[in-house]
This record gives sequence, C-alpha cells and structure tokens, in this order.
Amino acid sequence: WGWSIFSDTISLFVFPHNAAYHHVGIIFYLDERQALSPYNTEKIVEIVEEKVSNANAKGLSALVDVQIDVLQSSFRTMMPHILPRIGAGLAPLAILGKLLSAHLPNGKDLVLTITRALSHNITTEMDLKLWSAATDIQSDNKSLHHFKSTDADRLALEYLHGELPEPDVAQDAVSLFMPEYGMGGLYEIDFGRPRWREEPAPLMNTLKSYVEINGDQAPDKVFANVEKVAEAAITELGKLLNKPWLVSFLANRARQLAGLRELPKFTVIRMMGIIRAKMLIEGEKLVSIGALEDAKDLFYLETVEIKALVNDELADCKGIILERKAAMAQESKRTRLPRVIASDGFAYFGGTAKIVEGANVFSGEPVPPGVYEVV
Repeated sequence: WGWSIFSDTISLFVFPHNAAYHHVGIIFYLDERQALSPYNTEKIVEIVEEKVSNANAKGLSALVDVQIDVLQSSFRTMMPHILPRIGAGLAPLAILGKLLSAHLPNGKDLVLTITRALSHNITTEMDLKLWSAATDIQSDNKSLHHFKSTDADRLALEYLHGELPEPDVAQDAVSLFMPEYGMGGLYEIDFGRPRWREEPAPLMNTLKSYVEINGDQAPDKVFANVEKVAEAAITELGKLLNKPWLVSFLANRARQLAGLRELPKFTVIRMMGIIRAKMLIEGEKLVSIGALEDAKDLFYLETVEIKALVNDELADCKGIILERKAAMAQESKRTRLPRVIASDGFAYFGGTAKIVEGANVFSGEPVPPGVYEVV
C-alpha cells in the first residue's frame, strides 16, 4: 500500500487531468485489485455483484459470508486506489490555507470559496440527477399537477406499483434515478435501514419541492454560477498573493480531485445495496415458509443467528425479533442523544454555554464517538 499510495499521490498532484491513468504502484499488486480502474470504482462494485451472484445460488448462509467479507475488506480494497486521489486534492487546500492565513486575515474563508461546486462530488451529481428527473416531470402538465397535489407517501406507493399517471413521464423519470442512487436512504450506513428504492417517500418529498423550482434557483444554474464564483476566487487570490501561477496550480488540483472524498462511502453504500437486495429476496423465501413475518425482519438478527435460522437451529426467532423491535421503538422516542455521558451518568446534550478563559475544560462539540479520560 505504502508505495502505491505515495507514488499515486505524487503522480496525481502533478498531473491531475490524467487521473484515470496514473497508477504507478499498481504494478506491485498480484491480486484482483490489479484489474481495477483507479478512478472508476465500477470494477470494485462488479466484483461484489459477482460474489453475491455466486453466493445467491448457494443460499442465505453463503450470502451472509459475502456480506461479512465485503464489509470487512471494502475499505482495504478501495483505499490504495482512492486515497491517493483524495490526498492529491486535499493537500493543495491545506497548503493554500497556510499560505493565505499567513498573508490575509480571512484567508481560510477564501479557501472555502474555492471548494464550492467541486467536480466528481457524489452528492452534487446525485442532486443534479434528481433535478433532471424533476425537469422531466415539469415538462408534462399532468405529471406536474399530480406531483403538486399528491402527498409523498401516496406518490411513493404509486411509483412502487408502477401507477404514476400516464403518460409515464414521472414513472420513467424516477426509474432513471433509482439504478444509480436508489441504494441510498436515511441513515444509509446502517445495513438494516430501508433504501429509497424500497421506501421512496423521502425522495418523493424532495422531488415535490424540486418541481416547484424555476428560473435562477434551479440546481444546475446554481451549480454553474457557483462554479464561476470559485474560478473567480482563484484569480482574485492569485492577485492578492501576487503568486497567480502557484494559486492556480494548487486550486485547480483541489477542484479536480477533492470532490472524490465522498467516493469511498458511496461505493460502500452501493455494495451494501447489492447485498441487501439479495438478502430481502432470501427473506421473502423465509416468509413463505412461516419462519419470518416480514422479509426485513432478517436485519434484526445477527449473522450467527441468520445462519442458525437457515439451519432451523434458532429457537423463538419471531420472539427475538419482536423484542428487538420493541427496543428500537423505545430508543426512537429519544428526542435528543447525549453528546457526552460522564462516569457518574451525567449526560451533556450540547457544548458548554460559557467558556472561562484559562479554565481546565474541554470546549466545543464532540464529533467522533469514543471514550475520553480526564485526569
């Protein structure tokens, strides 16, 4: 990994335009990663699809093994290919931040302007794809009126049953979005949470708001305008520092590569979506024989329990699931989650309201979970 990541990062930093071809360290790999395109993660996903397809023929137990293998190895497989690209994009931002903060009082804020409307940003690309679906709906008066006058839950049911009104403009527009992004959803990193393609009501809510947008507020126009603002900021910063070539060199690399920072998570979500879809099919089989009440109940069980269920060795499976559903329902009633729980049980729900200068305190909002010891 070390040599691959280092050589790729240097190569991409110097030649970002050829990101799809610079992968010097790949010659040292002897496994399946050797075939992967460094800039395009499709090959990684194809490998997972093949594994899932092979396991599906063997049954749910084999599918669980693939799930464990993929989730444990996904980042290890991707990082040598993706990390150099992210590093070659974020490093120039860090350098620019140092340069600008040393010479300009609001230097770091100016750097943030450069990061707006980045290329290859998954969230932006998904947003523009959804906007494309909205414009298709806007182009048909009947579909537009239906979306405006129907609640999101009803629209979701109509889409799932292929019953959005004819002509099939709306049905086709949403169907074009789903293959690329339908594996996403609320709290999507949780394997047990439903995906948009299963429960598209949240997506329909967004589409309902999008079909109301017109003129300069359209996402594609906003993106194009912000892109111009970022490019203008690069020129301005070059003049302020009197180093236009250096600012341009660093900023262009950041704009071409920093947007890839969301790619690892998105690729994992895609892989999870592939596995989840197959597990739901297996869950339906268990429903048909009375082992489960609902295919999605499968995700309330641990992997060892799923294997035991397949072998008819899990006692009171439905009781276990009901107990866990009750616990989940109880937890869902929490309106807020504590940020910090002290050893005496005292819970902190937000940052300290007032910071005393020189006081021996931790201030701010804790972001990553963990255990902290104060001596």
